[in-house]
Amino acid sequence: MLCPFCLTNQKNFHNIERDGIPRLLCPKCKEAIPSRYIADYKTCPPVVVSVVGFRGHGKTVYCASLFYAMRRSGLASIWPGFFTTALNEESLDIVIANSSMLEKGELPPSTVKNFPRPTLLQIHGIPGYPPRTLLFYDTAGEVFERASAVSRYASFVMRAHTVLFLVSIRDLENPAPEMARLLNTYIIGLEELGGNPSMQNLVVVLTQADRWLPAIDGFPKIREHLVRGSIAHLANSGNYVQTLQAISSELRYFLLTKVGAHEFVHAAEKFFKSTRFCAVSALGAAPMGHKLQTKIVPKRVLDPLIWLMEHSLTPWQRFFDQTQIMKESQLPSEGDRFDSVFLVVNVSSQDLSATKFFTWISVHLNPNNRQAYEWPQILCVRRTGNRSRDTVATPENQNR
Repeated sequence: MLCPFCLTNQKNFHNIERDGIPRLLCPKCKEAIPSRYIADYKTCPPVVVSVVGFRGHGKTVYCASLFYAMRRSGLASIWPGFFTTALNEESLDIVIANSSMLEKGELPPSTVKNFPRPTLLQIHGIPGYPPRTLLFYDTAGEVFERASAVSRYASFVMRAHTVLFLVSIRDLENPAPEMARLLNTYIIGLEELGGNPSMQNLVVVLTQADRWLPAIDGFPKIREHLVRGSIAHLANSGNYVQTLQAISSELRYFLLTKVGAHEFVHAAEKFFKSTRFCAVSALGAAPMGHKLQTKIVPKRVLDPLIWLMEHSLTPWQRFFDQTQIMKESQLPSEGDRFDSVFLVVNVSSQDLSATKFFTWISVHLNPNNRQAYEWPQILCVRRTGNRSRDTVATPENQNR
């Protein structure tokens, strides 16, 4: 089990008593592990949220705006069953304090240069995605100026499957070479820790988009996406991912043609498992010093989160996500032919482990008694035409 504080794998946590209350401590860092983190570890597994970027490029403000958007923008009204919950008092205080500051028109303070303590937040009910425990790590931008500092203060990047790479192009004197330098520094630091960028997904987040909207007159899709920026478009998350893919392609072309960031884009696509691009405005308008001049209106701050959730899916979850979900009353009738896998879902657990399912699922529905073969939590049925007998995929016959 991954300790959320020191990010080491531990077989067991130590049972102790503090102030008359039983606690579980990590044997390495001696931190008390939240009880719900342990109880929900399998059904709500941890996802390390690694936020990378130069000083002043909006990492802390983006995280605060994301907390605000998740809690106070009405997401629960368009996503039935959506909610977030902090796992310890410290995380709850951070989420509430940052959201309240933004609501009052104030900016959160800059992050100090140290190994950060994570903000632990469970997220449930995003359509198409199982629940996750998000471990937010945000350290000072100075850390990413030197590879040696990344190794010392940002070793959390080792545990991240997806990296949010924040860049404010308006705050760079020479955006193209400086973006390439930041990426190069990150790669060196990660490799010095023993990590491999080819195992990570890179989400390039262009921050403070409200400041460079005039520069994208030739990109109407990007402009419309940013200007509209409503959470209503998130109602159908499946279609929204397709929208994000199109916007990613547009932003890639924008970086190549308008910013001249060829080296950055090419290196990102060469070294990382996948590279996506998105643009956000954490506040909706530029602040005056540390004060907002207008009410906060976050624009597209949930886009990186959607990419994060998309990349957190296991291969099995991707497989079942691509099948057709049906109610039992919609089972195929006699004589019907289908080429795809159908799932009759009774999901109380999101654990789609390989021990319960096989890649080659081929179950013929018996038209006489409508009998099927049931695995825990999920019923898999496939009509393969006029098969002479029923076959069930097993480790012995799945290759036949």
